[in-house]
Amino acid sequence: MGSASGQEGDICQEGTSELVEMIDWTSGTMILVNHSPKPIVMIEAEAMFVDPLGTVIGDRGHPIVRDMTLKPGLKFTQDIYLPGFERLDQVDRDLVDFALCTTGVVYADGTVEKF
Repeated sequence: MGSASGQEGDICQEGTSELVEMIDWTSGTMILVNHSPKPIVMIEAEAMFVDPLGTVIGDRGHPIVRDMTLKPGLKFTQDIYLPGFERLDQVDRDLVDFALCTTGVVYADGTVEKF
C-alpha cells in the first residue's frame, strides 16, 4: 500500500493489499506487481485512492481487468479509465493513500484463494 501520511494502516475494507500491490500510479495508469510465488490467471480486485480527509476518490474502487495472467514478481500496468477518477489529475499525489485491494485470485494451477 502506498501512503501519503506514512501510516501503515490498510485502506482496504475487504481483501488484501499485499498479494498484488499497486506500487505507483499516474492520473491515467496504475503500476502493479504480483508478489505471489505462483502465476495468477484471474483476479478480483479494486484500486483504492483516498485523500487525507478520508474521501475515496472516484466514489468507489477502480476495478482491475479480471482475466489476465500475472507472472510472479513482474510489474504490469492497468489503465485508469472510469468517470470520477479525473480528480487524480487535480489532487497533490503526495496527499493520496492508495492500495490495490484483492478479494480473490485463481492461480495457474487451478487453486482458488479468497481474502
